[in-house]
Amino acid sequence: MLKLIGDYMCNEIIKRENKNWSAKEDIILLNNYKQLGYSEVAKLVSRSSSSCISKAGKLKLKEVTAGQKMRMTS
Repeated sequence: MLKLIGDYMCNEIIKRENKNWSAKEDIILLNNYKQLGYSEVAKLVSRSSSSCISKAGKLKLKEVTAGQKMRMTS
């Protein structure tokens, strides 16, 4: 079954050959970290949660807290 992940349709976890982040991985992180969290995004891009957190920091992303999510839906 295909899933929309960011701007990509994926039917499997990304297989990576090197340690550098690809543009596709960046987009998946950018488009999904708020909804899925770092541990779920890490599974999608075959990386550790700490790697996703580190990359998010480099991209200057902020994780949405539970309180912020409640305000957004209110």
